[in-house]
Amino acid sequence: MSAQPLDPLQLPLHGVRLIEASAGTGKTWTIAALYLRLVLGHGSGTPLLPAQILVLTFTKAATAELRDRIRARLTEGAAVFRGQPAPDDFLAALLAEYPHPDARAAAARQLELAAQWMDEAAVHTIHGWAQRMLAQHAFDSGHPFVQDIQTDDGELHMALAFVKAAGGCSAPPGKDAEAARATLGRMRLRAQPGATPGEPALAQLMISHPNDSGLVMDQTTRLYTPPHFVRSVEVSYAGRPVLTADLDFAISENPHLRFRFRPGDGDGELRARVVDSDDLHFEQSIAWRAAP
Repeated sequence: MSAQPLDPLQLPLHGVRLIEASAGTGKTWTIAALYLRLVLGHGSGTPLLPAQILVLTFTKAATAELRDRIRARLTEGAAVFRGQPAPDDFLAALLAEYPHPDARAAAARQLELAAQWMDEAAVHTIHGWAQRMLAQHAFDSGHPFVQDIQTDDGELHMALAFVKAAGGCSAPPGKDAEAARATLGRMRLRAQPGATPGEPALAQLMISHPNDSGLVMDQTTRLYTPPHFVRSVEVSYAGRPVLTADLDFAISENPHLRFRFRPGDGDGELRARVVDSDDLHFEQSIAWRAAP
């Protein structure tokens, strides 16, 4: 493989590309330039939005800087396509790739839209992205939805629990609609094995469900996703009620419930019944065995 000088306007945006760069040579500038091309579909044919472009780095400070620099570059690019003078050769050359006024207007709108959605951009640390994937694919991987990641080998003096709040009820879901439909209604019910009869036993119910609030806007179509959420959960043991919950979209995507129940003498069946707002019914049961 022979090394070639990097031209950010002509670098192919498909396959695997290795870029070698030393400190202070413009890595962040180059990432922002390639990001603009991906947003416009330049060289790839398909325009993308921030949630569809994955950028990984090493530290949280670097993700914040990248996010800000990319947002500023998108805004700057939109202004150039609106007729303002290009501040550098890259934007001037990129503008020349779109000679027709209608094409320039469409490009400006796409860049402005991407700048507005940068709060939901997929810019993560490597370990943060790994944690996100484990949470989104908890059913397939067999991992719990909530996990703690230790990034320091030294002694921990404080534990933090992070809650995603950006966007509120209108924030995009963690996985795409097709993937959510593929696992809709899958449940995993677990109970503490070998608990003493008559004593509280810990149980856990995980439900694969998008829990759409009806307030989420599709980033591409700009239409609202219809509401579809878990409406009720009922859990029984040996035919006796253990837990009854009337819910709505206020609980999270892929609800994860932990509770305790008091098993009687002998073995029994722990059963969960879930009904959603589309009147779809889901059931899961496990056999619980008392300690010998």
